[in-house]
Amino acid sequence: TVVKPFLVLPVVAVLCLAACSQSMTAADIFIAEFVSDDGLTVRVGVDACPEEYASTVAESADTVTIEMRVRTKQGDCGFAADVELSEPLGTRQLIDAFDQEPIPLAP
Repeated sequence: TVVKPFLVLPVVAVLCLAACSQSMTAADIFIAEFVSDDGLTVRVGVDACPEEYASTVAESADTVTIEMRVRTKQGDCGFAADVELSEPLGTRQLIDAFDQEPIPLAP
C-alpha cells in the first residue's frame, strides 16, 4: 500500500490536536530534595511523568508556596525540578499549592 503524502499531514494534525491540546494540571510535590547554599534554588520531587511542566512561586515572610503544573504522559514515575526564589529560603516553610501541605526537606 502506498500512502500519499497529502493524506499524512491532516492525520498528524488531527492526532496533535487531540494530544497537544491537553491542559496542564496541578501535580503533587512530595519532597524538597535540595536547597542551594545561597537558598535561592529549591529542587523539588514531583509525583508526575511530564511531557511539559511549569512552576509558579508565591513568597511571603513565613512561607514559600510552590505550584507545579504538568502535561503528563503515560507511565508511573516522578521527576525533579529546580525552582528559583527571589529571596533566600531561610527559615520559611515550603508549601505545596496542590494540597496546601508542607513540603518536607530531605535529610
